[in-house]
Amino acid sequence: MINLYLDDIRWAVEDYPYKESKDTLWLTVRDIETCQHWLTIKKVNNISLDGDMGQDSTGKDIPGGVELLEWMMVNNIWPEGFIFIHSRNPIKKEVMRSIIQARKK
Repeated sequence: MINLYLDDIRWAVEDYPYKESKDTLWLTVRDIETCQHWLTIKKVNNISLDGDMGQDSTGKDIPGGVELLEWMMVNNIWPEGFIFIHSRNPIKKEVMRSIIQARKK
């Protein structure tokens, strides 16, 4: 089992609390397709999400934590453990929290 850290810039080892987890592997991934792969083969314990993944060459937003959570909800595929949100975007952070809460209902 692994832990996924979705972010376009930061590395899991640089971010709190992950740098304190010396005995835990956090794999930094740069796109939701990689997260979807690991979730589909059911090898994910925990996941930490960023909301803003930058823009592509046309200026379109690259899918991030919100889109991944929407995919997880539609496909009913979730990590075994916890979902953390490390996004600094307050609007996307709230949207992600709402999706996670909707799953629990």
